[in-house]
Amino acid sequence: MHALCTENSAEDSHSELRLKIAEIVADLGHVLPGQAPILNFVHHNTLHGFQHLPFDQALAEAERITGIFGYLPESDFRRLYACGRISDGDLEAVLNRAEALTPDTIVLEYANRSLRYRDVYRIAVAPSLPLELINTSVSRLSSIF
Repeated sequence: MHALCTENSAEDSHSELRLKIAEIVADLGHVLPGQAPILNFVHHNTLHGFQHLPFDQALAEAERITGIFGYLPESDFRRLYACGRISDGDLEAVLNRAEALTPDTIVLEYANRSLRYRDVYRIAVAPSLPLELINTSVSRLSSIF
């Protein structure tokens, strides 16, 4: 094969690759912010490509596509609670709004007393107790009573 033919097909291959990359970048431009958040002021909705979704779903979809997490790790939330940055009032406010957590569902009744999910969730934020231990304990207690 003539060297000129090889160069042309290599150029065509590179052109096709460039076009494909340009398409991908254009598609990502619809879901990625045009600018990263600034330290003290964010003037751009970094989830603008997901505005059609409920907030939790938008975060999950953005995480799936970009690998960027929308929430702090659980350990950070526990540390913030332990140091008082997250208060008991904050927890109550969340539990009062979070119907999906069924906070007032009774998990256990014994001697005219009730243990509700609300109580379990409050215990679960204790920095020294692993959530798995609490879940296992509640399951065992529920099966006994």
